[in-house]
Amino acid sequence: ALYYRNNVVGTLDLLDACKAQGIKDIVFASSAATYGSPDDVCSTENTYTPMNPYGWSKRMTEIMLEDYARAYNINSVSLRFFNVAGADIDGEMGQEKQATHIIARIIENTIAGNVFQLYGDDYNTPDGTNVRDYIHVDDVASGIERSIVYLENNPGAHVFNLGNKNGY
Repeated sequence: ALYYRNNVVGTLDLLDACKAQGIKDIVFASSAATYGSPDDVCSTENTYTPMNPYGWSKRMTEIMLEDYARAYNINSVSLRFFNVAGADIDGEMGQEKQATHIIARIIENTIAGNVFQLYGDDYNTPDGTNVRDYIHVDDVASGIERSIVYLENNPGAHVFNLGNKNGY
């Protein structure tokens, strides 16, 4: 329920506030979770099969943005982030402590001098471990900035992957 309340209901309230205030452009932080577990190595923006409430809530929000573009001329770019990692180059902002993704867990265990246990050795990869597409936070920021510029000349609702097409 929390995902639907935050991502769907919260965005609906935001869209109505934007409509009331005459705001016409939105960049939405969507997610690669809209794809679920695709069979293809590379997912395209026109395919989706979410497999959990988080992915479905992000996809539902993309659909709302499409409807608001048609009905109220509120333009949007939905960026489907893949696994965001890294910190800013100045070290002023960085990895959130006790985050749940693998990079944070490896770093924290290493700093603490603990052994890190990697689970999952039955994937269809050369070493049997899972492969993920990571994108650096600086590239995410650049994608958001480019989306704002893109909306200046491209009305409607648009969806773009924000990954690098390489698995690690």
